[in-house]
Amino acid sequence: MRLTVRPTSPARRPGAVRRAGWRDRCGLAVAVTALAALATLAPACRAPAVQRAAGRASASAAPRLVVLVAVDQLRGDLLPLYAPAFTGGLRRLLAEGRHFPEARIVHTPSNSMPGHVTLATGAHPRRHGIVDNGFFEQADSGGPARYTMAVADSLERIVGASEPGVSPRRLLTTGLADWVLAHDSGAVAAAISMNEYGALLHAGRGAERRHVFWYSPAVGRFVTSTYYASEYPAWVESFNARLGETYLKDSVWTSTVPAAVRALALPDSGRYEHDHVHTAFPHRFAAERDSVWKPTFASWLYFTPYPDAAALALARDAVRTLRLGQRGPTDYLSVTLGGTDHVGHWFGPRSQEQLDNLLRLDRALGEFLEYLDASVGHGNYVLALSADHGVADIPEALPAPAAFEFGTGAGLRVSEEAVERLFDTLSAAARREATPAAARSAVREILRRQPFVAAVMTREELADTAGAPADSFVTLFRNGFHPRRTPARPLVSHRNGSLARYGLTARLAPGAVVGDVPAEHGSPYEYDRRVALVLFGTGVSPGVDSRAV
Repeated sequence: MRLTVRPTSPARRPGAVRRAGWRDRCGLAVAVTALAALATLAPACRAPAVQRAAGRASASAAPRLVVLVAVDQLRGDLLPLYAPAFTGGLRRLLAEGRHFPEARIVHTPSNSMPGHVTLATGAHPRRHGIVDNGFFEQADSGGPARYTMAVADSLERIVGASEPGVSPRRLLTTGLADWVLAHDSGAVAAAISMNEYGALLHAGRGAERRHVFWYSPAVGRFVTSTYYASEYPAWVESFNARLGETYLKDSVWTSTVPAAVRALALPDSGRYEHDHVHTAFPHRFAAERDSVWKPTFASWLYFTPYPDAAALALARDAVRTLRLGQRGPTDYLSVTLGGTDHVGHWFGPRSQEQLDNLLRLDRALGEFLEYLDASVGHGNYVLALSADHGVADIPEALPAPAAFEFGTGAGLRVSEEAVERLFDTLSAAARREATPAAARSAVREILRRQPFVAAVMTREELADTAGAPADSFVTLFRNGFHPRRTPARPLVSHRNGSLARYGLTARLAPGAVVGDVPAEHGSPYEYDRRVALVLFGTGVSPGVDSRAV
């Protein structure tokens, strides 16, 4: 997350971003104090509120271990909203750490890969280059831009599997893992992830002295890329061998939410959730298996809380086997957890399923913190917990009391069929025009008339970072713009590509959700930008800081 002060605005619109370039403001301090790195999520870029939270950290001994826990889709209101139900690690972080309830990301699209890389680097997507999970990339030699996944790499492969190869080669900036390793030649970094490729995004640009593993639902175990290693170490092989008999054995997901706190979430009866059939506990693989999202047991597990517990267990094994934080140098550990994102997409952030997922995460994080206390030592590590983005409520969901007021109004569902028809209309209108400029003008006017489109911007508007933006939303889109990499979303057609072919991008109306997945993210609005941020450990002053960061 890029830390910035939010200016006041009567419309709750995203604020202006500081003009100073990232490279002018960031750089690793000579003494790598993990608190300075994590309190800003980019060294020497501290907002005043975070500087004060650091307290006397500079006078403290350097932590032996830097830990970044990235919880995918942990919207900023969910921690205070469900706090009465927490009894484990989340409760401890809120009680003993520094909580920033006004934390926001300041780029669009607010999607997973750009958000995780911003957490890891402190840079906007326009600088780190990962503008979306997948994007249209212009080759050095010119020619038409081609769509690629952000981490796709044909030069690599998944070790021991036939899955497509991946690497961080498209990442354009260094990050926290790189800085920690550069400070001490004896330092080691480990990156563990439940969601695909999350570990890779937090491990920085290099491969040396890095242990990088993520859970692959296609393979059914934790994997890595040949970019990092040619074979699995014994400790990972041993963990994978036990995986199916321990953390990933349950084919039924039952609720663990105590009756006394169930009212914190919506009733477990919303027919708008999931597949509109299997919407309530218990959830069973045998009943919910399908041919698209969940064809195998491993892929069904991907949409439950169980792999997060496995990722935290593998992270404990990494601390023990690699002796992270126990050898003298300051080491680095990132743990990326994806259950909140997968549960949130299918059941919504206010569902009983999400409440159960967070209570399970609360307990697992409690065990993880206790392990760090026992192995690394209480006071010898510093930890940040944050998120890559938030999420919109399911448009069809019942209104519910909230910790924050997002001001979305009534939600709007836009079907994929409606998007396909729109693109057919756009394509036909463009073909009628004599020049590309006229075609783009015609397409822009049609888009502006759509009830689910709030604004349309050109590539030239987004590239002109020195010019005054038409509105404060444009600043967010500029922060996510790279001249040679164009996000496909938010509107994309299976038949006619994306708006990138016309040199345009669209801002959807507040609360609009495109497609059949119940809840989505990616917008510049508060519900997608507000994220959890808690700092914990050596040098951190406990409390709540309500200033915007």
